[in-house]
Amino acid sequence: MVTCLQQLAHMIGSTILVSLLQPTLETFDLFDDIILIAEGKIVYHGARSDVRPFFEHCGFKCPPRKGVADFLPEVLSQKDQAQYWYHMDRPLTFVSSDKFVAAFNEFHTGQKLNQELFQPFTKAEDPKNALSSNIYSLGKWELFEVCLAREWLLMK
Repeated sequence: MVTCLQQLAHMIGSTILVSLLQPTLETFDLFDDIILIAEGKIVYHGARSDVRPFFEHCGFKCPPRKGVADFLPEVLSQKDQAQYWYHMDRPLTFVSSDKFVAAFNEFHTGQKLNQELFQPFTKAEDPKNALSSNIYSLGKWELFEVCLAREWLLMK
């Protein structure tokens, strides 16, 4: 199912949002981008390939035989976080979701995302992605065509 959604997203050039709790490694590897939310805050949002480097930057290392999808919720929990700490020269204090958010904003992926988000949008550059200011999704002529096509089908 996820492979089908991935191919569809690439074919139509669109975004598909899927929420999964601890997916298998094979499923996790199919995603392009990951949004990791903890305590209602976005802890990480970026390329799947940058998730491990981000947590290593924060001082936590995913063991070689551990799946990244299993590692992520555990490294965010206070109970399991200590087992992934790899800076033995520094004592571990619990890293809260707020600290992860701050670390993400300092990480290159977070900085790049913030730069993109703070760019003003101009309709002239990409009118296809501009929000419509109309309250109706279709114009009067398009509505007439749709109704006519429906009536034509009903008459057959």
